[in-house]
Amino acid sequence: MPKKQTATEIRGFCSIGEYLQGPGIFMDLPHYAGKYGTVTVALIDPYFKALGEELTEKFSAGGQTLHVVLFNGQCSEEEIERVTGIARDVKASCIVGIGGGKTLDTARAVSPALNIAEILCVTSASCDAPTSSHSVVYKEDHTCRAVVHNKHPEYVLVDTDLVIQAPPRLLAAGIGDALATYFEAVTTQAANNVNNFGDGYAQTLTGMAIAKLCFETLLAKGEEAYHANCMHLRTQAFEDIVEANTLMSGLGTENTGCNISHGVSTALATIRDTFDRLHGETVTYGVLCQLIIENAPTELFDRVYKLCKNVGLPVCLADLGIKENVEEKLHTAFEYAVANKEILWIPVYPVTAERLFNAAMFVDSLKDKY
Repeated sequence: MPKKQTATEIRGFCSIGEYLQGPGIFMDLPHYAGKYGTVTVALIDPYFKALGEELTEKFSAGGQTLHVVLFNGQCSEEEIERVTGIARDVKASCIVGIGGGKTLDTARAVSPALNIAEILCVTSASCDAPTSSHSVVYKEDHTCRAVVHNKHPEYVLVDTDLVIQAPPRLLAAGIGDALATYFEAVTTQAANNVNNFGDGYAQTLTGMAIAKLCFETLLAKGEEAYHANCMHLRTQAFEDIVEANTLMSGLGTENTGCNISHGVSTALATIRDTFDRLHGETVTYGVLCQLIIENAPTELFDRVYKLCKNVGLPVCLADLGIKENVEEKLHTAFEYAVANKEILWIPVYPVTAERLFNAAMFVDSLKDKY
């Protein structure tokens, strides 16, 4: 979990066990789960119930047992306890998560609780959470907390035959989330702050290189990949952006750090108008605000802004649903965030509610310029 802490001379880099991406990879799931035993529990989004039935047959054909559990829709303490109880009762050797971020976060929490293997199966490239060791656990009032686990997934599988069928909005949200990775990495480095795993360590050159490659890939291939997704045509540009959104951004963020972009996102997420927005959509607005706060070169800001706009990401407050009592809502959100979110204390420069408000309103004013 992001925290204000000066890095020592100890560099640290973390990673998942293996990452596999491509068409039809989910059908190889029995092979990977079978490395840990013969009993697997799969937590599956109800939308993919038919996939669960198909996988059950494949596991059975190989002499293994798959217990399918349908996800209830929220990563909460209650859901984690429910699924953990099922996995414990059947003596599972592996927990599999198939679906969106909340499904994967729930499966991720079951694994360390029972000390069993964890395989996360990605069905959309909407965020970089699959490679993380964190779960975001929600309460009924929409507040949440990050829970840090002591392990990473043994496998992350990304079946691009399924990802290409997902709504383009999800790919765009992943682009928005991934756009933050490099900018936040640079800001974290300038502050000599720790990265986001374990007890926190100094960045490695490898982590920074991944973060930079992620950004370069988004600029080079983002729009083309989004168009391919709209057409449901699986191109190499699409595959590149799926990797950038999922693997590069995930490893980049955890190994370098995050701050302003995600801090603004946490503030905006407290405004009821944004409750139906995706994580990557509020992070997008945070990225634009961060570039303004840090006085980024105009050419760089223009490229990022135009990419966001061209893939349907929010570039003004109305795009986030914030249309009435705008100033009052922003002041309240940013004052709360600056006082309570340590992620905003990381930069070497002072971060105030006024500074965040001014940046947010300035970005909003640009909607008629581009």
